[in-house]
Amino acid sequence: MVVLVRSRNEGFTLFELLISVALLMILAGIAMPSFRELSINNTVRTNVNELVQAITSARAEAARRGRAVSVVANGAWTDGWQVQVDNPLEVLSTRGPLADGFTITGAMTGGSGNNTTVTFGPSGALADGLGFDFNVCRPTAHADIAKSRRITVAAAGSTRTRANVTGSPAGPCS
Repeated sequence: MVVLVRSRNEGFTLFELLISVALLMILAGIAMPSFRELSINNTVRTNVNELVQAITSARAEAARRGRAVSVVANGAWTDGWQVQVDNPLEVLSTRGPLADGFTITGAMTGGSGNNTTVTFGPSGALADGLGFDFNVCRPTAHADIAKSRRITVAAAGSTRTRANVTGSPAGPCS
């Protein structure tokens, strides 16, 4: 004769459940700062990529059309920018403001222009100045000059990016 015995060890006890939840909360607390850092770094990279794309397209359009094409800040670079043909005025693309706390500063070197306009001539080279530098900065609460990014536009129009804004003519990230 076979006797079936029911086991009373089904599921978790309340104590086991509380320990599991506590461990999960500790792991989440450890992971949260890493996630925040990842998010900030991704936003900085996105801002850099969008500005480089605007600069590259302005240079290409200037060479294609045989006319000056500019990337113009919407007041300040942090407020966004437009790619536009200069004469007659034709807006080719726009970018709105950056996410809260993120900033971009720009500076022309060796020219008589201003720090809010990058203009390419018909050859694809800068129309004014020896270069243009941008600093794409992290929010002030998480400022780190080594993790902010610098974009350099050479007189010939080529663009280069790198981490660390130390020594940039565009000024410090703060």
